[in-house]
Amino acid sequence: MKKQTLLIIIILLFCSSVIFAQESPRRMISGGVVNGKAVSLPAPVYPAAAQAVGASGSVSVQVVIDEAGNVISATAVSGHPLLRSAAESAARNARFNPTLLESQPVKVSGIITYVFNRSSSNQSEDSGSAGDIPAQVLEKASQDKEKLDYLTLSAIIRILTKINADDNLNYIAQKFFADFSNGLGSGDFPEELLFIKEIATAPKERRAELLSVFNSTLRGTASDNQMWYINFGEDLGDLLVESLKRNALGGMTSAQTKNSLTKIKNSLDTAPPDFPKNLRQSLREAIDFSERNNLADVNILSELDDKIMDIGDLIFGGNE
Repeated sequence: MKKQTLLIIIILLFCSSVIFAQESPRRMISGGVVNGKAVSLPAPVYPAAAQAVGASGSVSVQVVIDEAGNVISATAVSGHPLLRSAAESAARNARFNPTLLESQPVKVSGIITYVFNRSSSNQSEDSGSAGDIPAQVLEKASQDKEKLDYLTLSAIIRILTKINADDNLNYIAQKFFADFSNGLGSGDFPEELLFIKEIATAPKERRAELLSVFNSTLRGTASDNQMWYINFGEDLGDLLVESLKRNALGGMTSAQTKNSLTKIKNSLDTAPPDFPKNLRQSLREAIDFSERNNLADVNILSELDDKIMDIGDLIFGGNE
């Protein structure tokens, strides 16, 4: 059953994200998270009432930007209720350069994300900054475990992104996202983030947007050490998804797997001291096996896939 591991790992996902605006059907395009595209992005005022009760965190505001670059609509779609009004007011004052489509200015729908921090002055953030969202969602006791969560989340998002992008894996994508959505019933998952359940029925393009925002959010919260785990998680995701594709679609292509293992081998040389020994050992075994054997042999490649699925078990089943 190892080769079915990736079909059930999604329920293990602890994630954080913000919603993209819906794309209007006529003369409007979706701009995703638009913080970085603003020419003027005033910071919102931190409401006194919110400060009094210690309200903080990320607020996502869905905006519509007209052909001249002015915000004509701003509606908070997530975040603490006491922070939403201030975020909406700030968003209405944002300004953008006109967006052109086929040389014609068009309206743009998008998301502006703001972060309210109790410990520092409030500031608006780009798509790569989401304040304390992962701290709320991950809720891990130790820094070491938190780093491994970054690795796990990064690997999962890489897998989901690649599956979503491959038309040959559409039927698998439906299963993955359905399992993911069904796994969000845990009481530990913040209610305000349950909108992500939409991903189970969302079209391919919207899934890609949601995954892109999550990836940016994750990277925006990471320290240098955590960033190493994120990058390494992406390499592991590449390794796992290639094995999954072989099991799902057949074929003997191993070039991408070799490339992924080479990248992982090089990255292991710079791994932090706290990198899990059991995961390191399993990776070394897979790398050594791939270097010693002829992967053009179907039996050899199948044996390598078993080792890769063992690595998946370690990543998604716990690294302690």
